[in-house]
Amino acid sequence: MGLGTMHKGRHRDPVAADKRVVAAMFCIKCGDDLRGLSVEDRCPTCRHPIYDSVYGGYLVDASQREPRRLYEMSKVVYYPALFLGGLGAVMLLAELANARSFTEAVNRVFDVGLFCAMLSMLVALVGIAAFTGRHSPEYYRARYVSVRFLVPASVVLVAVAVGVGVVLYYGGQFAQAVVQVALAFIPAAIFLQRLSDLMRRVPNKKLATFANLALALTCGLAAAALAILVLERCFPEHSDLVGFRIALTLVADLAGIGLAIATLRLLILARRTLRAICY
Repeated sequence: MGLGTMHKGRHRDPVAADKRVVAAMFCIKCGDDLRGLSVEDRCPTCRHPIYDSVYGGYLVDASQREPRRLYEMSKVVYYPALFLGGLGAVMLLAELANARSFTEAVNRVFDVGLFCAMLSMLVALVGIAAFTGRHSPEYYRARYVSVRFLVPASVVLVAVAVGVGVVLYYGGQFAQAVVQVALAFIPAAIFLQRLSDLMRRVPNKKLATFANLALALTCGLAAAALAILVLERCFPEHSDLVGFRIALTLVADLAGIGLAIATLRLLILARRTLRAICY
């Protein structure tokens, strides 16, 4: 595969005309600084292809060990996702059985969906770190464990924490709704985006597109959930908005169930794809 096909658009190419790495690039396996080395060579320490670390190619030239590792690590997402899907289905049936009206059933389904979305944050974070992450611990230590990075990162983290605290304290119901939706949907969106990248590097463009569609649905569902929570908590007495909120909640319920099924299907197909590479 030519280097041009691996290139991700950049404002400044990290590789000079003589194919030497000129930017601060690190090996994704061992964390060695690659500056001065040819992009066509391998890392002198771990023998990993340098173009993989520079341009982002992944399973194109990988040994069987790498896709096998990914297949095994997919279990930490797949099985918890199956458990969460089963738990959500049982909770939905229980809530629907106890609902006394159509409106109450719609609201209960939404509450169960939001609860499961909050739980899915844990699954998504594990998936981001263990399944879709393509960098080794050595890479992160070489790239980020330094005073030059940790000091400004700590300042930014403290500033963000203070900002969130101020917003939660003074923002009331609206701020709580924003934080709740962010925790429920942002990790899932990041996981789907990275899963799309992984499938594109397999390469499997159909599954990459599938993941992107799930990502788009996740973003739309997050916007709908935020609107529903704001209408419910900030404008509870506006009778003109009740009908719109119920209709929007029904749409969100159906979209959420569809997204859950689609995500489980996506994980099954991704595991099958990786297994086909391994065995």
